[in-house]
Amino acid sequence: MVSKKTSSKKKVIKNKEVEKKVEKVQADEIEVKDEEPRWYHYTIVSLIFILFFAGAYFALNHFEDKVSGPKTKLVLYDYYFEEGGREGKIQFYTPVDEIEDLDFIIAVSKFDLLNSEEIYFSFFEYNGTDNGEVVRTSGRLVPFLRKVYRYNVDIDKHIVKAANFSCLNSTPNIRVIEFNPYSDKNGVFYDSSTGCIEFLTDDPKKMGPLGDKFFYTLINE
Repeated sequence: MVSKKTSSKKKVIKNKEVEKKVEKVQADEIEVKDEEPRWYHYTIVSLIFILFFAGAYFALNHFEDKVSGPKTKLVLYDYYFEEGGREGKIQFYTPVDEIEDLDFIIAVSKFDLLNSEEIYFSFFEYNGTDNGEVVRTSGRLVPFLRKVYRYNVDIDKHIVKAANFSCLNSTPNIRVIEFNPYSDKNGVFYDSSTGCIEFLTDDPKKMGPLGDKFFYTLINE
């Protein structure tokens, strides 16, 4: 017999697609060495996400291979850094020695990002794999804030749809970070009057490299 709790979760799966993707971040994408492990609180939930998305990933790849042939394996590049006296690692989609040359504007500082009481992550809804491209950046940003800067992010509360909560609702104290892969410009932009931070690209596939330039810039600020 399916419990009410399980049934309720199934009903909201579709409406929380982006939230799930953001919560499921590979352990080797962002690591910070610490004396007190903080990951164990999420172990069970993470395992569920990993199993679900791993199954979906292999099923999708199998279908695409039948149609268009096998794809080239995604290559990730390790980057080690130090923050607050702790050693950390993040993985980039772009070779590290090429990130500085990426033609993206990063108009936000570490102070701009963290100088607020709360941060909301706002997502537009798109078809196909567009949200998957956005997750290449947003899916690293949430654990980056948690592990590197020790910033409190509540997945259930702070991951929202742009239709309900966007830069229009942003304030310097309760800021919104908005992701738009169909803009007319490329970069990370900051509005000091509203506190809103926008990740903008004119092509969804640029979101991953944009995230690389953003994280690299903040780490080396």
